[in-house]
Order: sequence, then structure tokens, then C-alpha cells
Amino acid sequence: MSSPGEKTLAVPSSEIKTFDVIWRTIISICLSPIRTPWDR
Repeated sequence: MSSPGEKTLAVPSSEIKTFDVIWRTIISICLSPIRTPWDR
């Protein structure tokens, strides 16, 4: 029972990490053009 429990936890953990990286990349791209004109 411990084996499947750990595997189930590993699956969502990886998905959350990947989603976090993609979300941060999207935010960075969205903030890039907004910050550039403001900085100037």
C-alpha cells in the first residue's frame, strides 16, 4: 500500500512543479514588455 501511495504523490508533485515553471515563464514574458516601457 505504501508503494502506490508514494507513486500517486510523485505524479501530482511533478505536474505542479512543471505547471509552476510554465506559469512563472508566462508571467516573466508578460511582465517583460510591461516593465520595459515603465523602466524607460
